[in-house]
Amino acid sequence: MTAKVVDFVALAIDAQAVRLNVGQLRAQWQLVANCEVDGKWSMVGPAYSGIGFLNSTGTVRRFPVRPLAGEASEDQQILVGMQVTGGTVPDQYGCSPAGW
Repeated sequence: MTAKVVDFVALAIDAQAVRLNVGQLRAQWQLVANCEVDGKWSMVGPAYSGIGFLNSTGTVRRFPVRPLAGEASEDQQILVGMQVTGGTVPDQYGCSPAGW
C-alpha cells in the first residue's frame, strides 16, 4: 500500500471513532486551519506551521521525512492533530496564536 492509502485508512478510522465520515472530518479540520493559520496548510514558519502545530509536535516523529509541520499533507496533519488532541477536533473558536 502507498503512504497515501495508509494515511486515508488511518483517517477513516479516526473519522469513524468520532462518528464522522472522512469528508466531514476534513471539513472540521479545515475550520481549524482557517482559524489557526488562515487556511494555509502548507505554511512553513520558524516555530509553527501547517494548522498551527509547533514544528516540534508529533509531525517529526510520525512523518520523519517531513521535518516541518507545513510540509506534511493535509491528511498527515489531521492524523497528528487527532493524536495530539486525544481523538477530538479542537474548538475552532479557541485558536492558539502560540501554536500547539
